[in-house]
Amino acid sequence: MYRDLAKYIDRLIEFSTKGAFLKDMEKAKKEFFHPDARIFEDDRAFERRMALFFDWYVFDRKLKDGKTPFTLYIDEHASKMSPEDNVAFQGFLKNTHSLFEVLSNAKKIIVVRDLFTKKKHSVHEEENPLFFQKRLLLEARIITLKDKEYFSGAFCFHPPEVKKLLSKELKKLRKSKLKDTGPLLRKFFLIAIRWERYSHVDPYRIYSDALKEYAEKPLGEVT
Repeated sequence: MYRDLAKYIDRLIEFSTKGAFLKDMEKAKKEFFHPDARIFEDDRAFERRMALFFDWYVFDRKLKDGKTPFTLYIDEHASKMSPEDNVAFQGFLKNTHSLFEVLSNAKKIIVVRDLFTKKKHSVHEEENPLFFQKRLLLEARIITLKDKEYFSGAFCFHPPEVKKLLSKELKKLRKSKLKDTGPLLRKFFLIAIRWERYSHVDPYRIYSDALKEYAEKPLGEVT
């Protein structure tokens, strides 16, 4: 992750993990780490899942006043921010959280397509550019900083074999004219956990069966 971006994200996480947030965060963990996504410190995916949780909590978790920890941070610190920090955080407001497919990878620029909006993004990746191979499917958040796009650093990966299945679900959401991909991405996340646990099983079968199972269930009822 770009070091300047990491600096700002660390600041948001520090703000969101102390004081008045602690009680809500415990409640939020139970909500996020659904029984299908229970997390253990010795789990090989522990750090990745915690990164996803903090990313969701900071940018998407609605507090009692309807604000997210991120927007609350801006409200409380706007008057004390430097011009540079103010511009940076305003760019964060335009973040894009979606499911992406890697189209190409060259010279630390990862070109991805948003499978919900169909828009292409050229994402700068300075640390692990070779990891993002063509056809890789990933849930991610893209943030703009200094007129360049970067990944926030939190990812949920899906096998390329299930692209058609997931694209079909996103198309249904798009036709419904709803813009919030969050609940659907959460279902994809739960299915990915199942896939990781049963990696010896055909991923298409796992995703197909799970999507049928989850079709009529609110997220809170998914087991």
